[in-house]
Amino acid sequence: MKTIAITMGDPAGIGPEVIVNALRNPEIQTICHPIVIGDQAVMKEALQVCNAPFNLVPVRSPSDTYPSPGTLRIIHTGELKNFQKGGPSAEGGRACASYIKKAVELARDKQVDAMVTAPISKEALKMAGQKWHGHTEMLAELTNTTDYAMMLAGGPLRVILVTIHTAIRNVPQLISKEAVLKTIRLAKKAC
Repeated sequence: MKTIAITMGDPAGIGPEVIVNALRNPEIQTICHPIVIGDQAVMKEALQVCNAPFNLVPVRSPSDTYPSPGTLRIIHTGELKNFQKGGPSAEGGRACASYIKKAVELARDKQVDAMVTAPISKEALKMAGQKWHGHTEMLAELTNTTDYAMMLAGGPLRVILVTIHTAIRNVPQLISKEAVLKTIRLAKKAC
């Protein structure tokens, strides 16, 4: 069974609750071994808010414990010190970037088979001085990928975007025959 790293997303956002509610689906435990990368206190609060019956188990690496029913394993990064919910913050931006970096590290070291990311705050990333506009650019840089695009997938549907993380007003000037062809080639490669 595959081990999946799930990044917690912005600690002030909906990511922790989305993770908890998704993992309530009993089928998840039969198809993968999830492990959250994030903050233990925030995930504990999400469990309480969602009234979820999970036992939160902190681990140092995916191989530390074998997952069992009713447990939610978490790699606590320790990034949050004086964190307050209520909106985007530099501390939250640094934290969500660290969760993604840790998941990429685990994937590159083959400690996990894949990663899933919860929503991040682009505003918090900016406040933290991060250069990335979002997950896509961050993941591309962390994996030394130069040819990339964002693909949305749901069931049999696959949609790949020619432009990402830009204002709608900028889209017309970014669309070119070359950009569309490059995206079509990426879609073919991905599918």
